[in-house]
Amino acid sequence: MAGCHGFRHVERSAVVVFAPDGKSLAAGTIAGTIDPNFSTQSTLEVFGLGDFSAPGDRLPLLGSAPAPERFDSIARGPRLPNTPLSHGPIAGGLADGSVYLWEHQQHFVYQLFLLLRSGAG
Repeated sequence: MAGCHGFRHVERSAVVVFAPDGKSLAAGTIAGTIDPNFSTQSTLEVFGLGDFSAPGDRLPLLGSAPAPERFDSIARGPRLPNTPLSHGPIAGGLADGSVYLWEHQQHFVYQLFLLLRSGAG
């Protein structure tokens, strides 16, 4: 992409969701994939979409958190009311059938709680 100014990318096999305000995107390691380093770790990452005039070709990482499983789906909500540091909750549907909720605040992403776990029987 030499010579293409203003374009940014992230080399990931991930499910992606944009923030409602368009200022960031969240990416969850997609189920059934292997990254270039053959890692089996699953991660939720949030990347900034703000300053495209800065040099470089990568999206800036705003925060990340480990996930117990790889992602099948991901969704994002708006900023929470009366929480100035909040960038909104992120829900992930994981490969084991569970649904987890994370919160993105400033440069941190942290797991809030397990919402649902599918079970046999």
